[in-house]
Amino acid sequence: MAKYKDSVTTRLNVDRSTVYRVSDSIMFASIFLPQKSAANRRAAFLAILLELRNQPCKRLVSTDHIAAEYGLSPSCVTKTRVMMARIGIIRKREGYWQFSSVFRNTLNKVLQLLEIYTAASVDPESRNRERQYIEMAKR
Repeated sequence: MAKYKDSVTTRLNVDRSTVYRVSDSIMFASIFLPQKSAANRRAAFLAILLELRNQPCKRLVSTDHIAAEYGLSPSCVTKTRVMMARIGIIRKREGYWQFSSVFRNTLNKVLQLLEIYTAASVDPESRNRERQYIEMAKR
């Protein structure tokens, strides 16, 4: 019998107006969990961040205690932790949960690509190649 995993969304809300309005940690968490029904997941997101941030070595052996300590369901904490790892905010290494640079590096790569794709094409060959990409994208 096939087993089905619960899907864990990694939808982000990074539109300009949302990001510029961030003034507290709840609004920050809503960038990563924008769904209206995700209040407990936002709380779990913040609890994981704060627990990790306040550890002396910035490492957590387990996130199991977070559910009981903050009055959240264990499945909510687990799903949120999975989402945070999938995005690249945290990672498990050598048996510890710790902050990761993957998400930051991904955003930096997006910025690099924006610089590349917003620079003007100077030669006719580049312009022809761009037209070919546009035609291929239509298919």
